[in-house]
Amino acid sequence: MNELKVFRQHLLDYNKRTFEKFMQDIEREYRERVTANKRLRCEIEDLKMQLLEAERELAFMKGPFGTKSDSIH
Repeated sequence: MNELKVFRQHLLDYNKRTFEKFMQDIEREYRERVTANKRLRCEIEDLKMQLLEAERELAFMKGPFGTKSDSIH
């Protein structure tokens, strides 16, 4: 029974040494991806707002009767 406990502890220690760095790397990469994803979502929202503003300006320039050049003639 005692040998089983010792073996178990050796196995746990081995797994910790072997997989700890691997898991840390995976967690770090995951956090980096989440951060990049959040940044991209913010950029997308900013671009959507810029597009909406450009569409509003274009609609204002066209006015109710088409383009400005059409209304001059």
